[in-house]
Formats: sequence, C-alpha cells, structure tokens
Amino acid sequence: MCRDFGTDGTAVSSDPMYGTLYIVATPIGNLDDITLRAIDTLRKVSTVAAEDTRRTRTLLSHLDIKTKIISYHQHNEARRAPSLIADIKDGQDIALVTDAGTPGISDPGRVIINMAFEQGVDVVPIPGASAVTATLSVCPFLYDRYLFYGFLPAKRTVRKKSLDKLRGYDMPVVFFISPHKLSETIEDIYEIFGNRRVFLAKEITKIYESFQLDTLANILSAIRENRTNIRGEFTLVLEGDARTDNTKTDTISNPDLDMHTLTKKLQSKGLSKKDTVDVLSTIFKLSKKELYKSLIDNQ
Repeated sequence: MCRDFGTDGTAVSSDPMYGTLYIVATPIGNLDDITLRAIDTLRKVSTVAAEDTRRTRTLLSHLDIKTKIISYHQHNEARRAPSLIADIKDGQDIALVTDAGTPGISDPGRVIINMAFEQGVDVVPIPGASAVTATLSVCPFLYDRYLFYGFLPAKRTVRKKSLDKLRGYDMPVVFFISPHKLSETIEDIYEIFGNRRVFLAKEITKIYESFQLDTLANILSAIRENRTNIRGEFTLVLEGDARTDNTKTDTISNPDLDMHTLTKKLQSKGLSKKDTVDVLSTIFKLSKKELYKSLIDNQ
C-alpha cells in the first residue's frame, strides 16, 4: 500500500524493500473477539511492539503465536519509534498493539505512525473490537453523529475547563473513565452540564459487563452510597444538549410558539424543570424564579 503524501504535503513513496507497520486492534476483554486477520498478522510479522508485554504475551499464548514481543509505551515511544522505523526500512514487518483496543486511540501509537508517514513507510490498519462502537451500538440515545473525547485531563481545574468547552453540543459525547476517577469526574460533568441522562458501560465484553441508563444525579448518588461497584473500566456517553437543537427548530419553524406549548415540548424531550426554566428564560427573557414558580403551579 503506497502512501501518496507525507505530513508536510510532499509526495512520498514507500520503498518496495521496506516492511510494513501494522496497527492491530486487540480484544477489549473477551479474547474471542480477536479477528482472523489480526491473528494472521500477529503470526507473520517479525516483531510485536506492545504497550504491556505481559498482557500481550498472554494473548499470543492463547492464540499459540510465538512472535517476538518488545515494549512500546508512552514512556519509551519517543526513544523506541526510530529504531522500529529503522527495522521496517530494513524489510521487517512490525505489528503495534496496545493493552486493549486500537493503538493511537487514547493509547500510545501516534509518534511512530507520524514518523512512518514522514519517512514513506506503509501503515496498515487491522481493525477490531472498540469500546466506543461497542457502547454506542447498544446506547438508546437518538443520534446520527457523536463526539469522541476519550480520557479527560486528570487535574480537576483543567478537566472542568475541558468540559465547559463541550457545553452546547447537540450530539452525545463519549468519555473513557478509569475507576479511581469515576466519582469526581461524574461530579464535574454534573456541575457543568446539569442533570442530563448518561449511558454508563462497564467492563465491556468481560464477565462483569454492565450497562446503566440513568441521570447523572442518580448515578452519582449510587456511587456515593456504594450501590455501584466502581472496579473496572468505564465508557460514559453523555446525552447531547436537546435545547441546542430543539429550541432552534421550534422558534424558527414556529415563531409564534407560546410558552406553554414550548414547555410541553421541552419536557417531552426529557429535560428537567431546571433545564426547561433555563431555556424559557433565554427565549422569553423572563426571571428564572418566576418561571420556576409558574412551572410548578401549572403542574
């Protein structure tokens, strides 16, 4: 497979004597999710560059593959990538794998991939299991597009700033969350977005796989009361902002829409009283306190 252009826009062509860099997706839990093409690739390459050699050795042993394994992770990739590219230029095929899923997607891989394109080395994807697509495939939210964010910043102040930039999106946002950050991350999401619905996936494809559709407040309450086991890896889908799309549609197509009708429409979309009041206040330029009282009195 010849790559036509490098990262600087100049034309490049891989040497026919070069090997290939394969970006191989591995199972995210259940080892049976490995693809036949991935097995064939891992078996035929000269070396497997792995984020965690122990985990990859377990996978290769399960598949009865004896290919050489070397480490390639976030702490050594800047040093390791040039030597791997040199090996590929010498005619070796290299497979890059991560602990689970696809390299470069919230995992190490970008350094060597970028270097491969700059030097005219072929990069071939070997797709497979994905926590993102697996979660979205069973998520009940209505959407035709989504935003994948991955892991949020670890520092709380930076995390909140990152979340604040996502406000107003009318599409679901997908986050990866480690168990020790689950409670405080959901607290921050709740603080920034209010009590939206979320779809929380845990341990996808593993023995204790579970899915939960609920509001941020209810999930946070369950975590605080120890009713939710927080061991394991989580993928969280935050429902898009219904107000962004619905209010635009309603006010443009129905310029004379009255407040009572709009209130019903917003609540039929699942908005809380607080969020409904926020929308009405913006559109009709009225006091939130008066609107909230009116909303309660009319129910």
